[in-house]
Amino acid sequence: MAETTLNQPGRAVYVSEQVVHEFGPDDGAALLRDVATARAIFRAVLLAVRAQADESIRFENNGVERWHNAVDAACGRLYAVRDLLMNSRSAPAVDWFSSLGLGESMTAALWHCNGACPGEGIEAGELELLVQAMIESLDTLLAELGAAGLQLTVTRPHHA
Repeated sequence: MAETTLNQPGRAVYVSEQVVHEFGPDDGAALLRDVATARAIFRAVLLAVRAQADESIRFENNGVERWHNAVDAACGRLYAVRDLLMNSRSAPAVDWFSSLGLGESMTAALWHCNGACPGEGIEAGELELLVQAMIESLDTLLAELGAAGLQLTVTRPHHA
């Protein structure tokens, strides 16, 4: 069934065609995979920020804004979660919006001035706290999905 939604951010009018379908096992697997992948990306960012802080790694551009693209990639996974839950009938009612909002605020903060506005950018300690909060938020989301009957199974390729 196709549904048309009308959004009016500011003055622009955006019309999109959405296909609503029944939530199924493949959707559940996709949700879990996307949330787990976003969590893994944020975990890598957390480790990288800590490595920068203790100077075990150093880059030419050693500001925390360098992690913007990684955070943005994780947000892309959360957009997929949002789209799947919003376009599926009988999808589990879980709090996906808190994680997405936190991720969007993080990517905006990292992008802000992109290091060109001294004193206005996010500091490493602040980013570390934000990423820790994001990981906790994603853990809560995974727990909510688990309570809704979805379980993450990891399959590993067999090497000959």
